[in-house]
Amino acid sequence: MTNYWQILQCPYQGMTQTLYLEAKSLELIALFLDAIDDGGTAQPVFHRDDLERIHQARQILQSNLQTPPSLIDLARQVGLNDRKLKEGFRQVFNTTVFGYLTQQRMEKACQLLGQQRSVAAVAAIVGYASPTAFSGAFRRKFGITPKAYQLANCRGA
Repeated sequence: MTNYWQILQCPYQGMTQTLYLEAKSLELIALFLDAIDDGGTAQPVFHRDDLERIHQARQILQSNLQTPPSLIDLARQVGLNDRKLKEGFRQVFNTTVFGYLTQQRMEKACQLLGQQRSVAAVAAIVGYASPTAFSGAFRRKFGITPKAYQLANCRGA
């Protein structure tokens, strides 16, 4: 029996009927939204050339952790518009451009802290304007300060 007929043939009375009809109405709304959402969630299809440009953008970020280009400049360097670059990065690498940059900076920071470099030096090398900004970002990512991480000899990172 379809939802339509279930609503018309409601077997309940009183408060139970009201609750039943509300539930069926919500079910119909959910089915409708699911049906219209199927067309809108398709991932954009990227051509091979676009994928190469997205990978090139990743290389540029990896090579320029200290002074990365802005999103607009990065898109221009690889010949994409910023929207396509953002969508492509999310689809290909499952993160945002900024998220990827932060991830790479933190990975490099762990390597450098393991070499017993000072926190200030590591902050500068991975592109933070101040050791305080770096320490805050590091603590948000790993749950401990860079110094504590260093003292633990980069275990558990």
